[in-house]
Amino acid sequence: MADSDDRSFGTVAVTASFLAIGLAAIYWISRAGLANPIRPVIEVTLVSLFMINAPYTARLISVKLDVRRGWATSYGSYWLLAILITALAGRFAGNTVLPVFLAAGALTFVVAIVDWLRHGSLSRSAIVIIGSLAFSTFAGGVVWGRIYKSPVFMEMLATTGIVHHDSISLAAMASMLLTYGVPTTALDGLPYMAYHWGSPWLFAQLSKLLGRSPLDFYNFGYVITILPFFFGGILAFATEMRSTLAKAASVDLRNNLKLLAIFVIALVGVFPITGMDRMGVWTSNLIISESYAVGLPVALLLLAITVVYWKSETRGWIYPLLILPAGIIVLGYLKISFMILGFLAALYAGARKGFYRKPLYLLAGVAMTGLFLFTLGNVSLPAHREGLVPLDFLKSFVPFSWWPFFFLVHLFWSWLYVVLRLRSEGVRTFADLRQALSAHKILDVEIVALVALAGVGPGLVAHIDGGSAFYFSDIQRWLSVGLLIGTAGTLVRIGSRNLESAQPRRFAPGSISVRSLLVALVALPLLVSMASNFVHWTKRMAAQNRAVKVAVAEAGGIDGTKNQRVLTELTALRELPLEERRQTGLFIPQNESRYWTVLARPGACSFSGHIAPTLTGITMIDGMPPVGCTLSPYYGLSLFEPRSRPQMPADTVPAALCRRATRWGLTRVLTLHFDSTGRALRRVDECRNAA
Repeated sequence: MADSDDRSFGTVAVTASFLAIGLAAIYWISRAGLANPIRPVIEVTLVSLFMINAPYTARLISVKLDVRRGWATSYGSYWLLAILITALAGRFAGNTVLPVFLAAGALTFVVAIVDWLRHGSLSRSAIVIIGSLAFSTFAGGVVWGRIYKSPVFMEMLATTGIVHHDSISLAAMASMLLTYGVPTTALDGLPYMAYHWGSPWLFAQLSKLLGRSPLDFYNFGYVITILPFFFGGILAFATEMRSTLAKAASVDLRNNLKLLAIFVIALVGVFPITGMDRMGVWTSNLIISESYAVGLPVALLLLAITVVYWKSETRGWIYPLLILPAGIIVLGYLKISFMILGFLAALYAGARKGFYRKPLYLLAGVAMTGLFLFTLGNVSLPAHREGLVPLDFLKSFVPFSWWPFFFLVHLFWSWLYVVLRLRSEGVRTFADLRQALSAHKILDVEIVALVALAGVGPGLVAHIDGGSAFYFSDIQRWLSVGLLIGTAGTLVRIGSRNLESAQPRRFAPGSISVRSLLVALVALPLLVSMASNFVHWTKRMAAQNRAVKVAVAEAGGIDGTKNQRVLTELTALRELPLEERRQTGLFIPQNESRYWTVLARPGACSFSGHIAPTLTGITMIDGMPPVGCTLSPYYGLSLFEPRSRPQMPADTVPAALCRRATRWGLTRVLTLHFDSTGRALRRVDECRNAA
């Protein structure tokens, strides 16, 4: 069974691998007609293939060596370790070790695909591969079909300047982590930004390994490396649950394509996107948030490792007392919602199991609570705590007429899992429920209910800007979907046959029942709606791509666009030696309109100062937006003092600039002026003797 289980993870690895390959192909094709070297695309794809397939290769080796199966040798542990190794290689060795990862990516992919094909039906294997490539068009459309990220992001910035500030601001933080080791958006020096900066840190290290800028990585490296991890992490969690909890006869999802259909339905949706949006079930927000796309699979894999530990014949104290608490704290730096819900779930499960009666576990719980509170203060800006606003999410995003349906639709997958799970336990009455709770038979149901209710709570009691309460309430969907797929054979039965053992019947037109006809009539519009949802974002991506290429052509090429020269001059500063950049602050006077008007989206003046740190890897000095700009309290702007008056000539002299720079240990200020063509004129002021 162990050998079979290990090979079942091959479906996870192959699905994620071909998703990465498909996304890489879409990126490269989307840039046809523009500067489009193939080498960076191949490199990021091979690094992605290493992170995806190294865990499967490690599991195969573990089986060959007859290594005892436990939490440390679980698939989730191997996958998280592969990502950590890749990030640390980037951190400490940089681009010099990239060839090793390229070779390892190709090798582990070949090992995985050959082994997987040898141990399964070729027809079903082909369906999985083709389905993964097809699914990449949906995933690529979702992440590249809006102005957050795009294969032509820099061309959008150069032509119209109409892009979302999210990637620019977060790439600024990643750039500051690379240069100065400080998470900040660096508008006026280097104050620490209490934010979930785990994904910017990860992307900074991966961009360093690949020899790309963080902004480049956000727009194509992130998509090719992290999206397969996001989708694959959900499937890996489900596969581990099938192996560990359900003890399914066939763990391999390749042999249970109906279960993969559940996964696709949960992602794409069977109701029109406009209707799902009204219920706060958003398809695009899943993966436009990098922190959510990293945090979700990490959280699910951590839960899978915990289940493996709990079901192991031999347990130790290291995992529950050290690894699990550390993992929950790490989640706080990835996405604060995962840490909060994970902490609550861990405390609840520990209380239900009576761990508080054991002094060592009680002490660990107290220590974890202290670390949780400490971390909460380090990843949450005071400006983001905007007070109690009852029903804020509903008022902001759900039409009043839809409110009665919100909890049913928004929490649908949790409802479905809870109902089916209680049914499988024979719970029909409140007395049955009380008995099942007393017997500790439905702890999984209790955790799902806790995550669902605690997750939907923040959006109902507090204001969380931009609909980010979604990143609390959506977690229950993927926890429930993973458990549904993982335990489907024990939850749903048709007569005496379950979903896995039902035999195909010979088709005869006269044998079609009225019930089957009615089911088909209901299913048809849902399938049509699902197909429409599947291509919705891809069509938007293609239309946006065409519009940008037309704009570049109308400008006579990229060099003729209004912002390209300024962007080129800023990007050139990234080539300065690292030690020189670490000692430097960058100043761009407010009257340099060629720079300060690059971003043209309404309200973008708040974020114009982030462009320079993003592209140069150098902190700004006196880089706050001008007087009259309505400042956003987000993305670290609240860390810096807003302007109370226009910038004066006295503010731009070397002595004034050096006073600002030396507060942060900087020894020089580089001032940029742009001529009418956008060419930068540099002035360097040494600050060692500044007062």
